[in-house]
Amino acid sequence: MRFVGFRIGSVVVICMVSACASVPVADDSSASVAQDDLTGAYTNPHTIMHVGETDWEEANVRDTLSIVQEGDSVSFHFTLVQTNYHICEMEGMGIRTSEGVRVPPEQIDMFGEEETCLLRLVASPDSITLVDEGNVCRRYFCGARGYIDGVMFPRN
Repeated sequence: MRFVGFRIGSVVVICMVSACASVPVADDSSASVAQDDLTGAYTNPHTIMHVGETDWEEANVRDTLSIVQEGDSVSFHFTLVQTNYHICEMEGMGIRTSEGVRVPPEQIDMFGEEETCLLRLVASPDSITLVDEGNVCRRYFCGARGYIDGVMFPRN
């Protein structure tokens, strides 16, 4: 049997004698990100508001994220500083995917009810963004005014 294949945009078309099938393929830009080693120490300097002596005041703070990637296994640790110095801190292990890192679901007991913390670290050529699906992780790993979802770290 003879096969012929060609690419049209983000689809590969494979033909055999008189039958054809199309198979979606990854976008080239995400494929290059998937090959990157994410190991590193990342920082996100920003400004927060906090209660001062008489009123709200601004303060310059720095979020940190450290990643160690060994093959498809990834360990991470982050500390985020937010309004009124409320802290989010989390560490764990995840699996490297084409979009970044997927952390296995973690069951968390929240005042007698179990909820599932779903965290992803989404990598692009320019940044790593934390995604807290449903904002469940923040309820366990953050102070009252802290959040995880959407925090972005520029890539060096």
